[in-house]
Amino acid sequence: MDKINKAAAAGVIFFLVILAGFIGIKVDQMTIALLGGAFIGLIVAIPTTALIITIGMRRKDEPPAERQARYQAPMPHSPPQYWVMPQQPYVVREPLYQQLQQPIAAPDYMLPQSRRRFYMIGEGGEVKEIEAPRSPDDDEPHSY
Repeated sequence: MDKINKAAAAGVIFFLVILAGFIGIKVDQMTIALLGGAFIGLIVAIPTTALIITIGMRRKDEPPAERQARYQAPMPHSPPQYWVMPQQPYVVREPLYQQLQQPIAAPDYMLPQSRRRFYMIGEGGEVKEIEAPRSPDDDEPHSY
């Protein structure tokens, strides 16, 4: 029985070599290069894939204590404190069109605007201070 198996294997190999010879004669060189590249790619990919799978399976089987220990901070004894911001009471405001009709007063914390000084330089280089132009909404002149 062993001789029959060996003879059958040799016959299959001989048939495949003869078939490859006939196909090689009929097929152009570009197709053979393409098939050769694919075959070489498979030869390289199979051991690399086997190595990656072996490493992955080995890490999976390791107990978790052998892996790098993670730092775990102890829990605080008291619950964390939360800051509660005071909220203003809910105030019903007037509609926007009524607010726009009322005069707007400046808040108390705003400082008065300082007086700007304007200078005119003459032809001889003399400097002369001139009055600041008044805006139409100024009721009285500034005296600072």
